[in-house]
Amino acid sequence: MWKNTNKYNNMISAFQCDFACARDRLCNLRLSDLDTAITNKDDPRYKSINEDIDLLEELEFLLRYGKAKIMVKEGE
Repeated sequence: MWKNTNKYNNMISAFQCDFACARDRLCNLRLSDLDTAITNKDDPRYKSINEDIDLLEELEFLLRYGKAKIMVKEGE
């Protein structure tokens, strides 16, 4: 049975967006801003970014122990 993976997809998309934005300087986001968001409980992004980190840890655990896998559909 396949479990809905939207929560992981959303987390990966959020990290990809944050890191690409910081790398490409497409917005005013810097990696130091992400550090602040992770550690400062008063930052409005604190809750969501730490929830995403928890999901990333969960996904890594599932992948490591063979409880989940990433499949890439070829063709089409």
